[in-house]
Amino acid sequence: TLSLHDALPICLCLFAGNLQIQCNPHQATSNIFHRTRTNNFKICMEIQKTSNTLYASQKTKDAICDRFRKMLNQRPTVTKDEYEIKLNLHIWENQVTISLDSSGDSLHKRNYRANMGQAPLNEVTAAGLIQLSGWKKDCNFLDPMCGSGTLLIEACMYAYNIPAQYYRKKFAFKKWSDFSMPEWKRVKEEADKQISDFDYEIWGSDLSSSAIAQATENIKLTKLHKDIKLFRCEIEKQEPPQGKTLIITNPPYGERIEVEDIYALYDRIGTALKSKHEGNTAWVISSDFEALKRIGLKPSKKIPI
Repeated sequence: TLSLHDALPICLCLFAGNLQIQCNPHQATSNIFHRTRTNNFKICMEIQKTSNTLYASQKTKDAICDRFRKMLNQRPTVTKDEYEIKLNLHIWENQVTISLDSSGDSLHKRNYRANMGQAPLNEVTAAGLIQLSGWKKDCNFLDPMCGSGTLLIEACMYAYNIPAQYYRKKFAFKKWSDFSMPEWKRVKEEADKQISDFDYEIWGSDLSSSAIAQATENIKLTKLHKDIKLFRCEIEKQEPPQGKTLIITNPPYGERIEVEDIYALYDRIGTALKSKHEGNTAWVISSDFEALKRIGLKPSKKIPI
């Protein structure tokens, strides 16, 4: 949980079996009773190939309530908000899995964002994209359309081996009956010892002054402001750091952010890559395949995400 950069929830399986033959919600909820210190629950569902999600949720809720009445002579609270324990119910065809979510809120919520741009990149997505690029922390990193700075922060945390949840305080597993604060502190101390130096540059730029202001504030919250340099300029005018540089950027592609002339924007991206970044590797994230053609460079690799 602490160091994993590219996961949303981490779950503990309580029960897995055949929906028609083996599924006994009471068996699973007996494990919940022994695992938790609270009776305040939320049930989340991911159900495929069935439309009756309400029925599945209701049966699971009833099983939890029956078990707690039997063991504690009181009814637990099952709510959408202000919950302490998150229960996941996953059904695929005839297979059902009931698990406890150890994370609580999604792990993309790193707790370093003060401000978000108009269409911020999910932190876990950003971390996954950096991993997919194959970056070995052996060169500079540049995002020339950095927005609120998510790719820059995730790249910096990865480069310095900072745990993904370094800034986060709340986790659902802290409500589990076998949670040990001394053990958790030991795990955090061991992870902190792994934080290392990084010998290259991490730069970001954006034409928008509000985006640069948002990125600046977010980066200050992480205390990485001495390690990430920001510039306000057009992409064609952004000079790269000296030496080999990996470029990863997530430009607007007309879905969440409207662009007056999407093709002209991608023309400019292509001009910048060809004139300023010869010899470097660039990854451009976009769902507009026609716009990507306007970059004017033949991709050596394409990865669907």
